[in-house]
Amino acid sequence: MLTHYQRKMILSVCPKGSKIKTAEYFQQKYLPCPMRITIRLPDATEHGLVLRRSRHSDGCIIKEAKVFSALTNLGLPVPEVLAGPELDPETPDKHLVAVYSLLSGINLQEMSMLSTQECDKAGQLLLEATTQLAQLTPQIRAVLDPHLLVEKTLAWQLDRIIEKSGNWIETDEFNHAIIKLNPILKTNSDPLIFTNGDYQPANFLSNGSEITGYLDFEHACYQDFLFGFVKYPIYDLHPLNKAGFIDHLLTQKRISVSAFAIRLALGCLWTLGREIPVEGGDKNYRQHVLALLSQSLELI
Repeated sequence: MLTHYQRKMILSVCPKGSKIKTAEYFQQKYLPCPMRITIRLPDATEHGLVLRRSRHSDGCIIKEAKVFSALTNLGLPVPEVLAGPELDPETPDKHLVAVYSLLSGINLQEMSMLSTQECDKAGQLLLEATTQLAQLTPQIRAVLDPHLLVEKTLAWQLDRIIEKSGNWIETDEFNHAIIKLNPILKTNSDPLIFTNGDYQPANFLSNGSEITGYLDFEHACYQDFLFGFVKYPIYDLHPLNKAGFIDHLLTQKRISVSAFAIRLALGCLWTLGREIPVEGGDKNYRQHVLALLSQSLELI
């Protein structure tokens, strides 16, 4: 599972005489995902580390490491980069790897599944965590290379969707949505905020009462705050979506249903173009996203 290069890299940050006891993926479903590494130290105690492996070949974890450094200086609890990122010559695609510290806490996805009360608490903590990132936008802009993070306006998102729409661009549903959204998005002036690029709940850790860790900044960027949440209804993220997380978000942030509908329609187009074929594949998934697209357009 670990290459010789990765083993050497992991042990380079440990006291001499340490040994790797276990190496396990955090999520088998999404490979190559980060691995939890358990180290047996010379004094027989155990210590946890994380082996971060890029899922893409575009240097995203190089960006992530730079963002972690900036966030650490701003006082945010993020992993410490102990080694790397470096190209692993022993992997087929020579992907980047890095060794991170292991943060404590339960991720908000696991927390949300414990009970109804914990689900509500996880939703509240998720809003607090994403708001905290957004509030750091001026500081992040001041310390990071201005070319490091992409500026993703809603109009920019639509242009990228059209470029990669495949056969969907030939369908009436897709073109109707583009025609309706285009003038709205071209005039949108909502500010872009700093985000880790993926608001899924497993990317935030908690001790049960507050956030103890922020994870996964491979896709960090500046984008519309609300757009980051469209994945909840699109992927029907359980149990937060059915628990009314989006309604809670809109109420707490005083955001209109129509404002969210604009972002949701855009997210549906992105999902159709990137993940769902016009014919074949998962019919239920396609129908679910098309239904969301139709419903959101009616609310605009």
